[in-house]
Amino acid sequence: WERHNAEIYMTTRPLDLRSLLAAADLAESRSVGLPGGTRIGHVHLEVSDLAAAESFYAGLLGFDVTNRSYPGAMFFGAGGYHHHIGTNTWESRGGAALSSRAMGLIDFTLELSGRAAVDSLRQQLEQAGWDTWDADGGWCTRDRDGIAIQVRLKQEMPAGR
Repeated sequence: WERHNAEIYMTTRPLDLRSLLAAADLAESRSVGLPGGTRIGHVHLEVSDLAAAESFYAGLLGFDVTNRSYPGAMFFGAGGYHHHIGTNTWESRGGAALSSRAMGLIDFTLELSGRAAVDSLRQQLEQAGWDTWDADGGWCTRDRDGIAIQVRLKQEMPAGR
């Protein structure tokens, strides 16, 4: 990834929507949800405040800020990756926390390597005053915008996937 002044350079380029739609299997795309076992490299979240997002995702969860100069957005990554989490305020600046009826991503799972990392992060959040609760083989919390984050031990991918 190209770096400028210790940040990963980000750009937005036009999307050729007609070519993308022509290549898509529209019957397949009408289904709801992703197949089990799907892994996503990064997510983008609508947040109400970038400073609050930085405090949570970098300050508490421990992600590196990989870019804070893209207008209305901030990006977070780990291990030198361009970003695992993108946040933006393009349609949500100063907005209220998400409701269960909102459009967009309302939850995601963060998988960590090692039980100690999973337990340590929970303890750190609780000591900082964040609510956590047990959930489906791990635990959950919510960011300042109401987006739920499940934290659990990383599962190994089956051979051949």
